[in-house]
Amino acid sequence: MNGKTASILNMIKEMVHIPTQGGIDDTEPMLRYLTDWYASRGMKGNILKDENGKNCAFIFILGEGDGPLYCLNACGDTADIGNPAEWSRDPFSAEEEEGWLYGRGSCDSRAGVAIFSHILHDLFLEKSLTSGRLAVMFDVDEHTGNFGGVKALVRENPDLAGVMIGYPGFDEVVCGARGFYRVELVVSGKSGHTGMAGDNEQNALRKGAALIEELYSRELSALEDKDFPFGPKLTVTKMRGGNGFSVVPDDCRILVDVRLTNTFDAQKASGLLCDAAAAVDERFPSPHPTAVNEKGSWPPYVLPSSSVVASALHKGASSITGRDIPRVVCGPSNIGNYLFSLGIEATCGFGVKNRNFHGIDECIEIVTIDPVYRSYREAVDILFGL
Repeated sequence: MNGKTASILNMIKEMVHIPTQGGIDDTEPMLRYLTDWYASRGMKGNILKDENGKNCAFIFILGEGDGPLYCLNACGDTADIGNPAEWSRDPFSAEEEEGWLYGRGSCDSRAGVAIFSHILHDLFLEKSLTSGRLAVMFDVDEHTGNFGGVKALVRENPDLAGVMIGYPGFDEVVCGARGFYRVELVVSGKSGHTGMAGDNEQNALRKGAALIEELYSRELSALEDKDFPFGPKLTVTKMRGGNGFSVVPDDCRILVDVRLTNTFDAQKASGLLCDAAAAVDERFPSPHPTAVNEKGSWPPYVLPSSSVVASALHKGASSITGRDIPRVVCGPSNIGNYLFSLGIEATCGFGVKNRNFHGIDECIEIVTIDPVYRSYREAVDILFGL
């Protein structure tokens, strides 16, 4: 292992030791770690704040003057660990075994943070970036779903030209993703005592269960899309209602996540949900019709073949690995969708080889750190003509 890889690996381990589960742990220790890491190398970073004034991301921008601003981005928070008893080792121990480094966030995205930080440090020492600016931004508000960091990045840097997101995956350069449309369905019923005679109760949970069955009966797999061959997808993610044993529930809340493609957009998703709700309302009369409350939506996106950031990363990765890395789209949406909706191109995947992304015993293959580092460095050199 060369000295660069050893340094990157050490930084990954140090960050894995810092619990930063989105919405659970205090994110200030991670922000302090990044601030100190950069400051100890002569680089003064800054902390971005969300619209409510809360610290949400670390940013460092290298270069000045004319030329484009590009950004290397990775999330600074992590998914939650789930049940720690199911892990084969402490999720924050950063243990190595047979060439793999284990720990929550190791692949998403401690590795990306460490690799990008070392690229910026190298350029800082070389003083080779004389035209244009290169930023790193590490969002500790991503796994919350708030995306405070990327929103602040765009708000404070309206001239942002493009972004490379360091999500893991060693076999492909990801240049697009399905979008999403999220709603809360509010199903009503009529409260009453469960012991009353008769079977004509208006139970909101029973009606909600029927609505879920109706949603899953709608066929989406046959909707073809040349850019997204796996098609759209509907998932019920949460159902809640009722209060105890003796009261008929009069309220049921259902969360639904729909993944969008170019041929099945937010308007069509809304139509499907409203049609399903109306059909169930007719079968199960209740005091109020089912409400469909939108909770957010990002459109699908695919970078064009002319994309500067996609071409640079594809060339860099293919050159370093010695193989033609395919350009693909992925199923999960990400901040690339948000950026593209603002006219900012973003790749959303090429990184270390990994296992159990967001799962138990998340880990990365250590030997892939070096080629990923060199691939992104090559891509940066292409972007800035270095």
